[in-house]
Amino acid sequence: MNPAPTIQSMSDSEAELPVRVIDNVLSTAEFVELASSIGKPIELPEGNVCKELYVTDSNEAKPNTLSSRFGMGMFPFHTDTVFWGLPTRWVLLRAVSGDLDRPTHLQSFEDLLQGLSTSTVRRSAWICDTGVSKRYSTLSFVHEGKEGFRYDPNCMKPANNAARQIDEIIRQQCFGLTGKSIKWIPNRVAIIDNWAWLHARGESSAPSESKSRTLQRIYLK
Repeated sequence: MNPAPTIQSMSDSEAELPVRVIDNVLSTAEFVELASSIGKPIELPEGNVCKELYVTDSNEAKPNTLSSRFGMGMFPFHTDTVFWGLPTRWVLLRAVSGDLDRPTHLQSFEDLLQGLSTSTVRRSAWICDTGVSKRYSTLSFVHEGKEGFRYDPNCMKPANNAARQIDEIIRQQCFGLTGKSIKWIPNRVAIIDNWAWLHARGESSAPSESKSRTLQRIYLK
């Protein structure tokens, strides 16, 4: 009998992680079942809810993606699905196999925006350009009484002075920053609050093996 998924017992430093970490999620089916027990998985254009993520060379990646710009290196801190009208609420990641010494870093919007007035944050206007579509966006939003934030330097460009001020602050504070980190082992799942925390893909200590890394991802409403 397979062991049941378990909430990981973490060290003192890991216990401060702003995510729920669950181990022993042994298959894609168990991952989808776990996600469904937490919320409603969002169906992808391909018709499934679980997407496999690989480390990809820039020249092999889809245009206008993080992989096309950063290749096999570190990804900058970002929010997933900023180009949606309402970004996905939760991002679930599951480690499958390969170069799992490459961590996922986390940084809170609360820390990055500390010292900025609420009016500056809410007044900031951005252009979200995916290469396929372009529209105006906001950094902060409120949905059903819950405030959230979005930021992705890959496709969000400041459109007024308030946004330029915020963009400079975030870029300066995130430069070279790793923040809190998720350490991956096979079958570990991390549940990230996508409205409150940015995440970034870390560097690998074995770049030649990086393409072997596989994570799975599910978005929840």
